[in-house]
Amino acid sequence: KEAAERLSAWRQACGPTGSSVTPVGHPPEGGPAAGGSGGVAPDGDPAPAGEGRPRPSLPAAVDAALAADLDTPGALAAGDELAERGDGPGVAAAAAVLGVELSPAGG
Repeated sequence: KEAAERLSAWRQACGPTGSSVTPVGHPPEGGPAAGGSGGVAPDGDPAPAGEGRPRPSLPAAVDAALAADLDTPGALAAGDELAERGDGPGVAAAAAVLGVELSPAGG
């Protein structure tokens, strides 16, 4: 997919603003890249979820792609599938871990 088309589909899946995204817990508990709990920082302290909202879980397909030698195209494709299914929280989690800013420019 073209970047603009992908961004538009991901924004649409996340809702009108895409601005309610909180940091994602990674790696997800029990996911393919297991090695820690999704809500714990490397120093062992609970990581803040931001504004009292829980952390979204990184979808397993995105985690698996990134665990496979940082397969970014695979992770993007997994994000596309999540957007097609309308899985806004999954898209938001994928976008957060991939560094995709879903908030509209200037907003």
